[in-house]
Amino acid sequence: MASSSNRRGKAKTYEPWTTTEEIALCKAWCEAMENYNAGDMITGFWFKVFDNFKKEIGETIRKYDTVVVKWKILIRPKVAAFSVVYESVQRMDENGSLTSFCFKMR
Repeated sequence: MASSSNRRGKAKTYEPWTTTEEIALCKAWCEAMENYNAGDMITGFWFKVFDNFKKEIGETIRKYDTVVVKWKILIRPKVAAFSVVYESVQRMDENGSLTSFCFKMR
């Protein structure tokens, strides 16, 4: 019985994302959000993000699907969690107390 790597061709090794790539993806997403026209049906939002990512990084081993999944599964949840904390800090009472926020987070 042949191994799965033999049946499917040469096995691909996973290359971890670098901090530089992650920052580039965040920048690419922000750029797409700022400049994307929802009425533009010729190219979709994620194609804009991917194009911006390639421009930011230059030569990359990352494919379109990898970039989209990285954002949706790993980065977006962290951004959303940060946004909750940031908004709570913005709404702190005048004495700077985060007590009510901290109790909600437990």
